[in-house]
Amino acid sequence: MIGWIKHLLPKGKPIYTMGLGRDPQNIVDIIKCGIDMFDCVAPTRLARNGALYHGELRGGNFESEFVNGRLNISNAQFVSDKNIILEGCDCFTCQSGQMREKMRNKKEG
Repeated sequence: MIGWIKHLLPKGKPIYTMGLGRDPQNIVDIIKCGIDMFDCVAPTRLARNGALYHGELRGGNFESEFVNGRLNISNAQFVSDKNIILEGCDCFTCQSGQMREKMRNKKEG
């Protein structure tokens, strides 16, 4: 869709979209299309319901062991999971040692 209309937009102006960004790969894809700004409720909604984006950007693609890059911390398998959310990640949450179990319990609490 963006490819169809991009040539109609003024050159040199930022491009803003609403409602795009439902998963990390979608965000990567819209940036590749030249989108400068976007707004999407999905990350906040997913977090409220116990999902965390989990994966890495490699060669322009978001790779994750989880479907759509979503680790669903509400799943029972994380009740006593002492693993860091994403080993080797340099974000504040992972660097502060947040464990999957602890994040799950925060969501449940």
